Amino acid sequence: MNHRAAERLAANALDALRETMDAVAAGRPADAMLATMFHNHRDWGSRDRRFISAIVFSHFRWRGWLDGLEIHHAAALAYSLDATEPHIAQTSLVGNKLPVWGCLPFAEKMLSLGGMLGKTLTHEMLVPNWLPAAVADPGHRLVESFQTRPPTWLRTHHGETVRVLSALRTNGATPRVHPLLPHAIAFDGGINLDLVRREAGPVFDVQDIASQAVGFVCDPKPGRRWWDVCAGAGGKSLHLADLLRGRGEVIATDIRKSALDQLARRAAAGGYKIIRALPPEKTPDGLFDGVLVDAPCSGIGTWSRNPDMRWRTTADDVHRSAQSQTEILLRAADFVKPGGTLVFAVCTITRAETTDIVAAFQSARPGFIASPFANPLADRCPLISDLCILPSDGPGDGMFIARWHRT
Repeated sequence: MNHRAAERLAANALDALRETMDAVAAGRPADAMLATMFHNHRDWGSRDRRFISAIVFSHFRWRGWLDGLEIHHAAALAYSLDATEPHIAQTSLVGNKLPVWGCLPFAEKMLSLGGMLGKTLTHEMLVPNWLPAAVADPGHRLVESFQTRPPTWLRTHHGETVRVLSALRTNGATPRVHPLLPHAIAFDGGINLDLVRREAGPVFDVQDIASQAVGFVCDPKPGRRWWDVCAGAGGKSLHLADLLRGRGEVIATDIRKSALDQLARRAAAGGYKIIRALPPEKTPDGLFDGVLVDAPCSGIGTWSRNPDMRWRTTADDVHRSAQSQTEILLRAADFVKPGGTLVFAVCTITRAETTDIVAAFQSARPGFIASPFANPLADRCPLISDLCILPSDGPGDGMFIARWHRT
């Protein structure tokens, strides 16, 4: 890339950053804003788009350390904090070459940038000021877990891991299998999964490792009937069907018809014949052996993947989500048959949306008792009745899971 092209790319990146900053300030997701910009600028090549995306998301990831700087300096330094190699367009932003700190541990990044800026940086600067009071453990490990983008996780269908690994390697990925979950594969960077699917076949689904843990906590037995209450696009519904080995039934519901349409397409493509999506206005008939309430939440567990979300989420969002979760969980509990299983999961880690929900539910429904389970992501750990997964544990999304047995 010559200097003129680098300057043009740097200017485009700054324009994209300004527009996404305005969008985030108005409560809109950065990725949606970027998708619109890329659609409107078909002349931007794939490499240019990768650089622009890196600038935008690195800025939101490290924004708390960069407040007060001119936007071109903030963008260049944000790129330095995540990048492992310098980019000529990054140099064009500030007129001189900057170091890259992407491979350094968090503490060294903090010291290096602080020394360059001549100020003391802290963990607390990187998250909204309401967060420490809202979470059970506001320690530095939590903040650091938000600062690295986790890998992409796939869940392979039963017996298909080797085929998927081969297809990933053929398409340039360096995949690795989770040490405890042989059907969970992670890889870093972006590759065309359509090409992988074309080679391996429809034998895998994109599903974060924490989401996969939810399915294993549900532990559905073949021949049983399960209800995925807030199914969304159906990642957990598909996993439940896979664990049922095609014997039984999975009823999926959601208030969004578009999400259920996507679930139906995914189920058909993957050959899942035991999943039935109900229209949003319909309530399922009868009782279930198991009910999964993957409730809408503040999404704080996804901040490592969606760094702009931390600047769009408020304490009020947390409390509104908690109220909705309580109502959904209490209603869903009525559909669990005696002897059945109820699982509550949220991709967040605030007390109001996790342990407070558990305490309130147990007080309101004494007919449900805690059902201990093993942590699917850890080896040789004691049985627990609820689990908080931090983003660094996968690494992946943060997740809270609780399980009950109906007496």
